[in-house]
Amino acid sequence: MISLCTRLSFSARNRLQTRHGVALLVGTRKTIISAPTAPHTYRSLSTLSRCAVAPLVSSLNPRKGATATFSSGASAKGDGPASTLQADPEAPFQLFTGRTPNGRKVSIFLEELRAYYGRPDYDVVPIDISQNTQKEPWFITMNPNGRIPVLLDRTQNNFVVFETAAILLYLARTCDTENQFWFDPNERPLDYSVMLQWIFWAHGGLGPMQGQSNHFNSFAPVDIPYAKKRYLDETERLFGVLQIRLAERDYLAGEGQGKYTIADMNAFPWIAGHKFSGVESLDKWPALKRWFETISERKQVQEGLSIPSTL
Repeated sequence: MISLCTRLSFSARNRLQTRHGVALLVGTRKTIISAPTAPHTYRSLSTLSRCAVAPLVSSLNPRKGATATFSSGASAKGDGPASTLQADPEAPFQLFTGRTPNGRKVSIFLEELRAYYGRPDYDVVPIDISQNTQKEPWFITMNPNGRIPVLLDRTQNNFVVFETAAILLYLARTCDTENQFWFDPNERPLDYSVMLQWIFWAHGGLGPMQGQSNHFNSFAPVDIPYAKKRYLDETERLFGVLQIRLAERDYLAGEGQGKYTIADMNAFPWIAGHKFSGVESLDKWPALKRWFETISERKQVQEGLSIPSTL
């Protein structure tokens, strides 16, 4: 649930401009603060143009030839009109994301934080990876690796965070002040270590292997049976690892039955895409299936999976 909704309105003088594949809205913005139960809405530029949104936010408004500097040390050359789309400066975060498991991990966590604390507000910039928007120079300025998601923290001089695990940990440290979805490394160092172990396991195994299964089964320009079988088999093996971990507990990290944390949010979107990866059913792994169904029922998870709603 997000209370910040951004609506763009345009007068006869306002217009949409594009330059070098980057959409630049010259117009006015009206920000509406709605009830906490209102869905997160935003105007996706894909309804106006198939170009990307220029990430020139808050005080960043470079003219052609000017340089916009992010607090990460990266900089980008401005090559557009002086007046560009600017997201609401009151929202502390801006999330550049798309419809992928990695992108949905962050939106799920943000929704969980919103539900528990009533904050933080954030803006969403939809990134269409099918158009290689994440490879354009303005995006590479934020993440040289050219991958989503990317989080921009306006409260820290536009500090940029990329890599999903790094974003989850950054949000946990800065927003989850009551340790609702993670463990304090000083107070509960062992639980914190276990949580990290499962986060890193997913990033080193589950995500890459299942991602390769997706590629060779759905996107590869040639049919390679060996590759399709190799990565599907490895995906199923990794599902079996989760089955072992969850056989006698509810969640991946924490004492006893465990506690719902960012370790679970980090793995869940990949399991949610099991059919797309070629795994028709989770019946083979009953504990994993129970874990998946339990998390799927959370309203915040459902809302996080729907962001961005359009590209």
